[in-house]
Amino acid sequence: MSWKSIIYNHKYLRRVLNHYKKFSKKSINSQIHGDLTLDNIIFQKKSLFILDWEFFDAGKKSWGYDIAYLFLSAVCLPFMLKKIFLKKEEKIFKQLWKELIKLKIDKKLLTNPFKFFESHIKKNLVLKKSYNLSKAKFYPFVTNKIHKKKIIEIIKSIK
Repeated sequence: MSWKSIIYNHKYLRRVLNHYKKFSKKSINSQIHGDLTLDNIIFQKKSLFILDWEFFDAGKKSWGYDIAYLFLSAVCLPFMLKKIFLKKEEKIFKQLWKELIKLKIDKKLLTNPFKFFESHIKKNLVLKKSYNLSKAKFYPFVTNKIHKKKIIEIIKSIK
């Protein structure tokens, strides 16, 4: 599912956002999933279940870490597969990212999420151990530089 376009997945992303707002305790330091993508979520009609908590013991991070990681994955993973990024995908991503801004998530995370995630993954003992085994475990490290630049430009353009 993570490899499908955000055009298809945005309804699922919104469901996860609503779930996150409802059930995730908003605090400066929150437990994290660590590598949340749509492939880690089972959707049922009225509920969802987040699986694969292998990095739960990675400590606490800024509230919003997982939902930002998820939204960013929704435009990075499909791009890796199809090598195109449509205007409609850009528009949907922009709308979703605006939702994160409204939630007052860590400004450093929202301004340059690639730099933020790469730095946090490399500094955290639990995440770094997995990163050292395979960079590909974390998409921020293997996303095309041109696509990263495009995503950052989109983020900067949000008013």
